[in-house]
Amino acid sequence: MATKLTLSAPTSLLLWVYLPIPKTRLRGRYAVVPGSPCTSKPDADNLWKAVSDALFENDEWIWAGSCLKYWDDGKGPRVEVEIHR
Repeated sequence: MATKLTLSAPTSLLLWVYLPIPKTRLRGRYAVVPGSPCTSKPDADNLWKAVSDALFENDEWIWAGSCLKYWDDGKGPRVEVEIHR
């Protein structure tokens, strides 16, 4: 198991989450544009909490953050993380 980071100062956490596009959403009435905002589950707050818990030993030091969800933009599903101290 990887070692979690330990925070020692107030920190903000910004996430960009790119989710895979289900085959059912590639065409038809509910088709989505790759790279467009994703309004489907999982909820952004649940993603943010999961990432902060996975990365940090003591995530109580995180005082601000946001999570932006997009459909896969062609570069593959991923989570991009930016940490500001």
